[in-house]
Amino acid sequence: MASALHQEFAAAGNYARGGPAQLFQAGLFVVPVTVAGFIGLWRDARLRFCAITVTLVVVWVLIWIPGKEYYTAGVQPAVVACGSACAERWAHRGKRPRVRCGLLVAAPLVALFFEVVTWLPIYPVGTVSNSGELAESGLASTIGWPQFAAAVDAQDAALTRAGERPTSVFAGEFYEAAAAQLLGHPGSLPPVLSGHNAYWTWGPGGASDRVVLVTGSIGLGQLSPYFSDCRVLSTFYPPGLVQNVLSGVPIGVCTGPDASWPALWPHLKYFAAPGVPG
Repeated sequence: MASALHQEFAAAGNYARGGPAQLFQAGLFVVPVTVAGFIGLWRDARLRFCAITVTLVVVWVLIWIPGKEYYTAGVQPAVVACGSACAERWAHRGKRPRVRCGLLVAAPLVALFFEVVTWLPIYPVGTVSNSGELAESGLASTIGWPQFAAAVDAQDAALTRAGERPTSVFAGEFYEAAAAQLLGHPGSLPPVLSGHNAYWTWGPGGASDRVVLVTGSIGLGQLSPYFSDCRVLSTFYPPGLVQNVLSGVPIGVCTGPDASWPALWPHLKYFAAPGVPG
């Protein structure tokens, strides 16, 4: 997995923005707290193990996968917590503690103001699709997941009515599998499987591959060599013509397997970043 990520997220541009991206993860106006927290962890002998952990994780990401700066988010709470304690001491140490406290409260609120427009659903879907800046932001990536799960549910129901009740669902990429599994109609879908990244390690369990509902061109491409018939049933597009990883995702069905899931499973493993064929 690390090798696959390195190939996709270690370009020169990723290295150029890797350091600043690490520093600004918590927000531009929270940078002083982040810096104070990192220094504070090193200075406190009781917490130095946290400082070592943070350093190792950040250095590894910066060297190997600088384009995946959010991979350090797991250690960020320790840095911000220590920085907050340092900031509290700083606020009460000065001559004007109320002014300093006001600055500390205002900083994350200002940072939140700039972030909220790109993460919270305060824009109509049509506005996101018509705005290039919004479409390229993380906001576009939050659109279409319940509708995608509903589309998978609908094809499952249609196949059942036609006498081809699916015995499992195979998703080409992990986010397709997660959406179908978590947002689909409870209890209606058969087991949801995927060979993508960590999903492959969970295996097929006791699922049958007699009739497989398949999502994604990657999923159909993986199964086609091992099934006598694979066909596309529909193609999904997010609401409002928003362009994201769900745009143009096919939903199909494969029947006539050459072997059972356990026999096929070793051939279905691939490690890749989302949207990147393995």
